Amino acid sequence: MQKNVIITRSHDENLILAQKVKELGLKPVLSPMLSHEAVLCDFTQFQNYTDIIITSKFASHIICKHYPYNVDAWVVGEESSELLSHNDKINVRANYDSVMELIEALRDTQKKFLYLSGNNISQDILFADRQVIYQTEYTKILSDEVLEIIQKNRANFIMFYSKNSAVNFIDLVKRYKSLQNLRNSVVIAISNEVGSVLKAYVKDVFYSAKPTANKMLELLCAKKL
Repeated sequence: MQKNVIITRSHDENLILAQKVKELGLKPVLSPMLSHEAVLCDFTQFQNYTDIIITSKFASHIICKHYPYNVDAWVVGEESSELLSHNDKINVRANYDSVMELIEALRDTQKKFLYLSGNNISQDILFADRQVIYQTEYTKILSDEVLEIIQKNRANFIMFYSKNSAVNFIDLVKRYKSLQNLRNSVVIAISNEVGSVLKAYVKDVFYSAKPTANKMLELLCAKKL
């Protein structure tokens, strides 16, 4: 029987990921834990900033399309850096694997940083001025398909890309009184920090050596047998 992989990114990202999961001979089960929506923002107000911080892929989408000034960017995530490279006004100065790594690298830098983010962040950056450019809403229910797979103990793999999504997923499963049904599931997490949310509830938690979507797929492929 084909093994199920519950994937928990946003709806659009899940659609992309689902095709890649199929190519591994596994069955993708879409369970988006969050959705994003850009908010109106007048980017001309940021003309005096020379350095921006980006820690999310959705923020990168917005900035790539709309940021009008020459600026240096300090970025978390390879995918975000790749997106920003398509705006010739943005010079990606450095790419980091985590927000904490970025904070450690930049906290003593004598620059005026602008942090462009969503309304919900996992770690504040105290030395940067923050501007919210999109809203994140977390899913409030599990679909019938996802719930049935969990309750039948057939959630073979679950993929998590953020700590907040992992917390939301566990809270929803608790609400449906099905937490015990995850005991034999295997979690593929983007980082140890994300994976730690699940360690008390599932059989095994694995995280990739480098926090990228492709590395997570490689790890899933290695663990599927």
